[in-house]
Amino acid sequence: GVMAGPESRAAAARRSSQSKRQKSEMSILALLEADHAFVPLAMVVSTIGVVSLGSGVMAARKKFNVPYPNMYAVCIKDANGKPVSTCANPEDVDKFNCVQRGHQNALESHYSMLMLTAVGGILFPRAASAGLMSWTFGAVMYSKNYSNRGADKRNGGLALFKYLGLLTLLCLNLATSYQIYTK
Repeated sequence: GVMAGPESRAAAARRSSQSKRQKSEMSILALLEADHAFVPLAMVVSTIGVVSLGSGVMAARKKFNVPYPNMYAVCIKDANGKPVSTCANPEDVDKFNCVQRGHQNALESHYSMLMLTAVGGILFPRAASAGLMSWTFGAVMYSKNYSNRGADKRNGGLALFKYLGLLTLLCLNLATSYQIYTK
């Protein structure tokens, strides 16, 4: 038994690397509690919720005949004062734009919410996951309100959960920062 040659050294190096990686993974997992599993789960559910809002935009794009690559519908008046629109019907411009804005608003904030969840979830995994779920539910309701009721009523009713989730995540991040700093 003495191993010789480049293949034997390479196999030994692979085994050593795998062993170090397994020890590293085991030590990271040893630091985490079962509640930490809620954090990536909440992130996946939130991402699915936000991405699914895009189907409403696609349906509105088809319904109101807004061609790609136009992100928003536009209506202007030509030299004779006649409305010219990127929609088939100039009256549909605001309807399409309300659907698009509801989705866009969720996209604009989503990555920040994911980051706040990851950081807040270090010490408060259940609360951070609940905060993200609250924000996601509120963001979906906000988008539905925007699409169905218009810009003036986008924050009504259950859409307020979006702000409850945001406030929860901000407070958890402040508490995490404080606990890390004062340990």
